[in-house]
Amino acid sequence: MSTNNPFAKHTSSMFGSRGCDIDQALIYANEVISAMPGEVQAHATTALMVVVNTAANVFAQSQGPSPERLMVLDLVNQLVGE
Repeated sequence: MSTNNPFAKHTSSMFGSRGCDIDQALIYANEVISAMPGEVQAHATTALMVVVNTAANVFAQSQGPSPERLMVLDLVNQLVGE
């Protein structure tokens, strides 16, 4: 895997993947979680969604600054320039 991939160091050949299909990976994860005892399902779902949200943040950050950040930086530059 690419060395600039922040997930590469966390992968393991012991486990499969769903290629690049995030939807199928989430379906699989939710199937596994659904098979767990009820008292641990919420904990497992929480952990899974923390990873998903973090991955989404990593992807968004890799696409460059958000429009909101650019707007705030522009506002700061305007205020400092006054």
